[in-house]
Amino acid sequence: MARDFLVLTELTLPRLLVAAALGRRPAVLAVDPALPPLRRPLERLLSVLAAAGRAQTVATLFPAMDAMVRNPNLSSLEDLFADLEPWQNVRYRFAEADRDPAYGMAYKQVTCKYLQDRYAQLMFLKAARADGGTVTVAGRWRDAADLDSAWTGRPAAGPRSAHILGVALNGLLALAMVLACWAWIAPRIRRRVEPREWFLAADYLKDARDCRVYAEAADGGPVLLVKRNPTMDPAAVPCGAGLPACEADDGLFTPGQAAAAAVLALVHTFAILRRWYWSAPAHFFALAALPHKRIRIRALLQRHRPRHMWCRDEYNVEHILRTQELHRIGARSLGLMHGIQALADLNPRRRYVDFDVFYVFGLHLIDRLYRTTWAPHMKVQPVGSFGFTREQLAAGARQGSDVVAIFGNICLRQPEFAATVRGIAIAFPQLRVVVKPKLGREDPGFGPFCAQMGEGLANVEVETGDAGELMARARYVVSDASTVIAESIHLGVPAVMLDVAPDHRTCLYRDFPGLCQTTPEAVVARLRGFEDGGAPFDRAAHASLVDLSGRHFLDFIRADLGLPDRWGANR
Repeated sequence: MARDFLVLTELTLPRLLVAAALGRRPAVLAVDPALPPLRRPLERLLSVLAAAGRAQTVATLFPAMDAMVRNPNLSSLEDLFADLEPWQNVRYRFAEADRDPAYGMAYKQVTCKYLQDRYAQLMFLKAARADGGTVTVAGRWRDAADLDSAWTGRPAAGPRSAHILGVALNGLLALAMVLACWAWIAPRIRRRVEPREWFLAADYLKDARDCRVYAEAADGGPVLLVKRNPTMDPAAVPCGAGLPACEADDGLFTPGQAAAAAVLALVHTFAILRRWYWSAPAHFFALAALPHKRIRIRALLQRHRPRHMWCRDEYNVEHILRTQELHRIGARSLGLMHGIQALADLNPRRRYVDFDVFYVFGLHLIDRLYRTTWAPHMKVQPVGSFGFTREQLAAGARQGSDVVAIFGNICLRQPEFAATVRGIAIAFPQLRVVVKPKLGREDPGFGPFCAQMGEGLANVEVETGDAGELMARARYVVSDASTVIAESIHLGVPAVMLDVAPDHRTCLYRDFPGLCQTTPEAVVARLRGFEDGGAPFDRAAHASLVDLSGRHFLDFIRADLGLPDRWGANR
């Protein structure tokens, strides 16, 4: 069956409106404007048309792929980056980026993220081609079409937006970015700027767990919270109201500093245009914004001078520029990896990382797959989980617990998940089976989910509370592919991964014998081995997956901040 799709951009908007008005119900594969700020208005327009029955979206075109519609990152399950990285590095001239010390790594990080944002399109097209019919896509920018061709080996299907239009638009974008940067600088000029010294500045994102870092760092001096955006109220976490805070845009310049920043904006932006003029406009938009991002960071550091900065954004390009700017003032950046990359061994958003110290769960995969693309000066420190308190880590597994904690996310709607829950409840009637779905009580599917899990079983219950607290009181943990597995092992709780996600090509947990089980029956058998001692859990065998030194992550941070060992971490 022949299928025609449209990618909604500024250029294809008239075509969409005409087709909708004529009742043709155009099938929209993606919203991918040349100017990213227009994405939300175009998405809202498409939603209105779809609600009126005038257009079709991926949600209605591919109902069986509902999970990916809601979470496009599930495209990682097929490990597309491993297939596409060699092509990507040649197509986007990464070797040329190596000759740019100011923006080379930033360019690579932006490019990886830009392309990953289009991986979901490949998954939807794969589904559309499953019946062997002809598929055409109109309105794609050259990058998306080439990405499709590189992965499938097929010629690009359908007309592509003209390359010359993109080059012309990139020139206008470069000029607009320079003018916007100058407009940003102008109201921030002061006759004098007296920088205030801080021991630690923290990238604040309303995570209460960061309070522990702030409290430890206070032993060295004052701590400043830097809000990523104005909506991030420090009072949202217990310790925040008592700490000084500023916004990321609160920087200031003296007249001389402002003039230098204005020249930097002009020279750097047009240097990026000269080097990467051929990029698709949406890609170039992110590249042209790099000098402005640098200037915002530099302005902040003119006003606030930390000795160290606690960073929570290894997935954003800002962290690379921030580390460079911190080095200008003799300061250091400390970064934290968000979880374990359980969906695929290679994560494009973490392919290029630059901190002075980067805290990770463990070194498994890092030496083999990541060291060569991370900053060579960066210290990579395994610390285990960031989520547990000192008391929880010291207590370890609850030997007398009667709780089997089952966590579900990507496999929640797989029949094997419900079968696993029910199989465990039947096999171990003396234990409480507590299910923690990544599903809010307000979700329409929450009620039916609870009914399905516990029907006819008195020892099954569903919780929506704190995951760390549930792990800390569990006897055993079962989960699909998520950070929960590594966290449980760090805590000392025997764990099993339910490995049933379709098309899940690579997963670091499979490198550890017995950790992954592919059927509900195998999960039950594994737990029975734990319970009767026939096949006990070997925590030490997972030492490369997660740090098992017994030291709390705060002890590592104190050492890197130059603070004394207050808690006896080395005894």
